[in-house]
Amino acid sequence: MARRLFTPIESLPLVGGAACLDFVNTTGNRAGGAPRERLGSLADVATFGQRAGLFGAAEARELARAGRQSGEEALGAVIELREALYRLFLAALEGRAPAARDLALLNREYGEAAGGRALLWSKTPGWRLGTDAGGWQALRHAVVLSAAELLCSSELTHLAKCGDCDWLFLDTSKNKSRRWCKKSCGDRVKARAYYRRRKARAAGSPR
Repeated sequence: MARRLFTPIESLPLVGGAACLDFVNTTGNRAGGAPRERLGSLADVATFGQRAGLFGAAEARELARAGRQSGEEALGAVIELREALYRLFLAALEGRAPAARDLALLNREYGEAAGGRALLWSKTPGWRLGTDAGGWQALRHAVVLSAAELLCSSELTHLAKCGDCDWLFLDTSKNKSRRWCKKSCGDRVKARAYYRRRKARAAGSPR
């Protein structure tokens, strides 16, 4: 198997500002020929869920074990939801109406998630309002509830897309002037600009 040259899910920066945005950011370079897919298995999905605070370590381990027996269908459903949410948020960012298919998927998932909302208790983090669903359904519900909350809140006005990659994030800077989702993206943009300036100067130098 070829070695992946991008950050794995275990150390992926969670910079979206909301669980649903961190979820859509689990891949990158969507328009390129080699997407940076971090959810290659249901074990990766379980790792993301734990890191994003959607469930605890014990549940993540249980889901990872169950994932080895679930096949590709469950993973495909998670990826389908992620890409639908990405397109919905992108439409909101660009002031477009959402695609009917994506809206239908979100409403179907939201209907199931909202119907299963409950007050939940665990030693860590304590009381929370979530879903009493289990398995992969729990992660989908948690992500969909996060997305619905963001789409219907004033926080949506802070939604931004990185100027280097295709990640989405909430720009909470004072003047909404944040251009990149993370420092490494800004560094790449500046490095490319520096290289272009040097190349232009070299081309204009007398021979």
